[in-house]
Amino acid sequence: MNMTNNCRFQRREIIFSASAAQPQRFSLRQRMVYYLFWTLYSTKVDSRDFEAFFGVSLRKMYGFEFRLAKLFGFLTEEDGIYKMTLKGAFYYHYYENFYTLAYIDKMWGIMREEAFPDKIEL
Repeated sequence: MNMTNNCRFQRREIIFSASAAQPQRFSLRQRMVYYLFWTLYSTKVDSRDFEAFFGVSLRKMYGFEFRLAKLFGFLTEEDGIYKMTLKGAFYYHYYENFYTLAYIDKMWGIMREEAFPDKIEL
C-alpha cells in the first residue's frame, strides 16, 4: 500500500526515504508508531489488523497507552476495535497539525539550502 511517493508499508517493514536512493529503516517500535499514526488518522484501529501486521498484540505493545486514552475519553473499544471519540479526534488532529507543520517547516528550511541533503535531524 503506497502512502506517498517515498513512504510505503511492506509486510512488517516500513521504509522512509528522503530520496528513493537512500532508504532509512525504522526500528520495530518506530514502525508500530508509524502504523498507528496513519491507521488512527481514519479515527479507528483494529487490534487484529495490528497483530496480523506485526505478529504481536496491540494490547501487549500499547495496552497502557490505550487504557489511558480510554480513561481520558479519547478512545472507545468494542470487540478489539478502538475508535476515537470526537474529543480524541479533535486532539489527535490538533496536535498532528502542530507537529506536521513544525516538521514540514524544518524540512523546507533545510531543503532550501540543499535540495537533497545527506542527513536531516529533526
